[in-house]
Amino acid sequence: MKKSQVLPISFSIIGLSLALTWKYPNNTPLGEILFKIFGISSWSNGTYGIYYVGIISFVFFIVGLIILSKRFSRKIIFLVIIISLFLPSFILKEYQTYFAKGVYALEYKKETSSCNYTTDDDNIFDGECNFTFVNYGNMEVVFYVSLDNIKYNEVINFLHDINAIDNYKLTIHPKETKIFSIPFQVDVSSLNHERYSGYSSGGINIMISDGVRERHL
Repeated sequence: MKKSQVLPISFSIIGLSLALTWKYPNNTPLGEILFKIFGISSWSNGTYGIYYVGIISFVFFIVGLIILSKRFSRKIIFLVIIISLFLPSFILKEYQTYFAKGVYALEYKKETSSCNYTTDDDNIFDGECNFTFVNYGNMEVVFYVSLDNIKYNEVINFLHDINAIDNYKLTIHPKETKIFSIPFQVDVSSLNHERYSGYSSGGINIMISDGVRERHL
């Protein structure tokens, strides 16, 4: 293979690898969306097991590096690996800063999210969820947040089912990072439940909307 062909071919394959794991504007990777379009499950056992999208993405990435290594030094290979690790987040941040509007300019710090609740003698669920958002845009954003279902998270799924947080209105200023503490109080006396307290942190799925556009994060 000619040296002039190595770069475009290897970069195309590596780019495809990164594209398969791209999650913006929602939390579902592009690879999963493509699998769904073609009626293929992303996992070997429904919603868990072997993650095919991750494997295919990794294989493409390795193939791209192998092709690159045919004509370039290890230093170049190492540089490509480093760039590949940081390029997607850099591109996304630049896009949200200069081009995205409304809810599309927001980043949700999922790893620092948390929800907790307790139940009193009258079957009133008292609790609070904490979400951190960053507004990279130049305009104030008014949006609404709701809890989404989460695989294998009984606490959040239960709070979602009883609409503990549903279309709660929030406002964030331009270039602001803000932690929102959202209280909730739900009467569950009519429900058959055995839950008296609960806590979950990190990885909490939410849906945000401005009334027209929505994102699942």
